[in-house]
Amino acid sequence: MMRQHRSVAARGALLVLLLIALGACSSTRRDFPAATRTSTPTISAYPRATRPTTGNPAAVLGTPIPTLRFTTTDPPGDVLAYYRQQYVAQGWTVSSDDGRALILVERHACPYWGLYVYILAAVAGRTDVEVRFDDSPNSCQAL
Repeated sequence: MMRQHRSVAARGALLVLLLIALGACSSTRRDFPAATRTSTPTISAYPRATRPTTGNPAAVLGTPIPTLRFTTTDPPGDVLAYYRQQYVAQGWTVSSDDGRALILVERHACPYWGLYVYILAAVAGRTDVEVRFDDSPNSCQAL
């Protein structure tokens, strides 16, 4: 009877250790989003844009990449500040800003998206801008 009791206790301890090891080795990442994106985000229109054009000039794995081009009399810093304020308020984070290009990223769902705001030209009170989204199709694959 004593031998049987030790065997049950040993199996119980082994089971507990196994469960602890499985939990520690789990590939579930807490920073990994559980949601899957089902639509492409939209680009906010710049309030003082003139001659805006939109399109999808490229695609990544069949997904159109929305693009907006426009001209404004506002200085480049105002344009970048507008997009920064609009998207940071929606939970996006600034990845890069060098005064001529602003990159914001959103990682709440898969695939992750990047918003790229490029100052194409700034001459004689005229600023030409391109704003586009780009997704990273492999950004949500477990490592």
